[in-house]
Amino acid sequence: MHRELTAHYRLLAAVYRRYVDADFRLAKARNELRALFPVDQVPYRGTIGAPRSPIRRLHEERDRALLRFQSAYVKFKTAKARVHKREASRRIRLLLSFQRE
Repeated sequence: MHRELTAHYRLLAAVYRRYVDADFRLAKARNELRALFPVDQVPYRGTIGAPRSPIRRLHEERDRALLRFQSAYVKFKTAKARVHKREASRRIRLLLSFQRE
């Protein structure tokens, strides 16, 4: 990997790991919640709890982590395009000509 991209890549990897952790914690909490309710009395899936409830807090934490991941990905792609553009301008182009006899 290009030296200038390593910082952006490390940021992307760290933010992605945080998102995966937040998603895992939310999924675990939802599974634990399913264990409390009988199958025929499960609350509507779209409800995520009252304000300040643990499920809502985990859901919002995962949403924030996803936004951070998307932002870091855009920054990485921008840096990658910038490096490619800079490298493309440094290339030497030689025009060869020949005469056919």
